[in-house]
Amino acid sequence: MYKLRAVLVVLFIVLVTPSLANAQEGSSAKDDDPPAAQEERARIDLNEATYEELLTLPGIGPSKARAILAYRERRRFHHPYAITRIKGIGRSTYARLRPLITVTAPKKR
Repeated sequence: MYKLRAVLVVLFIVLVTPSLANAQEGSSAKDDDPPAAQEERARIDLNEATYEELLTLPGIGPSKARAILAYRERRRFHHPYAITRIKGIGRSTYARLRPLITVTAPKKR
């Protein structure tokens, strides 16, 4: 019984330790940036995004990307939640998109 337990512990250490080391290596380069900068870098600005950038968002296909661009031509987004005004983008889609999108303040003329 003790030998089996020892083998399981060794197996656990051998299998888990490399994945923990890889996770720490990947995050060490990003630790230099403040958390706010890391978060902003990943977000897509609805008022400035290109068609291709919009396509990278989950749940946004070609027709919704075109609809976002058409909406933006008429009026700019003042808040990320305004994306729910686009047909086919409801609360559940917005919940998935919220961490990935941002809105800059409209430029005054």
